[in-house]
Amino acid sequence: VWSLAADFSGRRAFSGGGDCSVRWWSLVDGSCLRVWSGHGATVRAVAPIDFRLGTVWSGSDDETARLWTTTSDEAFCTLPTDGRVSALALAL
Repeated sequence: VWSLAADFSGRRAFSGGGDCSVRWWSLVDGSCLRVWSGHGATVRAVAPIDFRLGTVWSGSDDETARLWTTTSDEAFCTLPTDGRVSALALAL
């Protein structure tokens, strides 16, 4: 695990790691609720946006940032960058 962030509800968390995936976790019982694949390299950053909508950004060494929703197995949006994405910050 290279990155971990809890959502604002405090009941769920998201992680990113060397297996190129983003995982959604229940902090209530520790179960993995969903695994998203799509990055081509290590996921170094995750940032939940809206716990009601279940959305999370991820950033990777594959030079992309992706937006995921808990209702889909595919990335909602993929943004190319000029280099690795190792940190994400959101203004809400």
